[in-house]
Amino acid sequence: MGIKYIFNPTTGSLDAVSVESPAGADTEIQFNNAGAFGADSDLTWNDVSNPKVLGVGGDINLDDGGTFTTTLQTITPTAARTISFPDATGTVALVAGSSGNLIANQSGAQAGVANSSVDNATGNITLGSRFISTVNAAASAPGVLLNGTWIAAANNTSFPNLYVAPTAATAGTAWSTLGTGFGVNSIANFTGDLIHLLQNGTSRFRLTGMGRFFFGEQAVSGAALTVTSPGRLYSGTGTYTDNTTAASGTVTHGAMVSIDNPAIASTNATVTYTNASSFYIDGAPTNGTNVTITNSYSFFVNAGVSYFGGNIQLAAGTNIVAATTTGTQIGTGATQLLGFYGATPVGRQTELTDELTTITHTAPSTPDYAIQNLVMATGFGFVTADEGNTVLSVIANLQARVNELETKLVALGFLADAD
Repeated sequence: MGIKYIFNPTTGSLDAVSVESPAGADTEIQFNNAGAFGADSDLTWNDVSNPKVLGVGGDINLDDGGTFTTTLQTITPTAARTISFPDATGTVALVAGSSGNLIANQSGAQAGVANSSVDNATGNITLGSRFISTVNAAASAPGVLLNGTWIAAANNTSFPNLYVAPTAATAGTAWSTLGTGFGVNSIANFTGDLIHLLQNGTSRFRLTGMGRFFFGEQAVSGAALTVTSPGRLYSGTGTYTDNTTAASGTVTHGAMVSIDNPAIASTNATVTYTNASSFYIDGAPTNGTNVTITNSYSFFVNAGVSYFGGNIQLAAGTNIVAATTTGTQIGTGATQLLGFYGATPVGRQTELTDELTTITHTAPSTPDYAIQNLVMATGFGFVTADEGNTVLSVIANLQARVNELETKLVALGFLADAD
């Protein structure tokens, strides 16, 4: 190492100055390397470029002598990266926005997202804007996954597991006591759709805010329609297991599909509904293109007893059509009660008085139905024999007709007949 001495007029002494040549290549920063000048291509300073550039090819450790050290490092970048701290005050800001705000890049600067925050104590994330996911779903990997333990405890009426509601809606406690997976709660008097499902833009299912269901509102193509796959409203043949009724308990009425008797009210006075029904069918299916329906029914019960707890009323001109093969019974037992035209329903009537032997008589030569006053000789008698024989023929005819009437009433089930 070369050294020369230079007189220092300020101190009046000789200062030793190194005259050793710089180490390394141009722009490489000098450092003490085992008592001699050292340099490295990973540590450079370029004061010609604009802006001037400090080059560090390794890690930078920021250590104030305390317990912890902050290290800045680059880990296998896939392309050139720039880390910018464009704070005009010269202070590096690690947070922005209000307490709890999510932080995002705002025009190249760090900024808090308004109305979107994280509660550090609970971990809850509140979004004040839309949540948009563009993830492509894959097998066993849904685009959006809401995981965790469901609320399914008994007497739970607080909130569903997935809850959609405006802030103005009353929360209420009408949710299932067994828990609710997905719940929608609208504001009062909301007449739009609570749920609307479409297939490629075509409406398939709607539930309105007024509680009305709509199934398959538009034309649809698919497999042949059968009683098990019409794609409308279907209650399957699976087993329903009752896990709430106590042992030896009694269920008053078990129904797989139920329609209640709702009240219809109006905010305006004196409103009249000409007809109102809990269930309405507009008509039977009709023939479409290339289809001929042999039997078209508005309502079809294939088997089992149908029970009506109220009156059955037929519109004017409506008929009861009975089968022409086996036939139809009205009343299946003698003790069942029937009544017609307002008469009190009664059971099947007993038989008539047994008929006597049919009168025999001589047929009149000329029937004479204009019976004159009876005459008396040794007793009362007919004026002519034809008159007497005519009366006898009428009586015989009445006997025959009454017997025939009894036979027909017995055949219809209105009378019993023991002889």
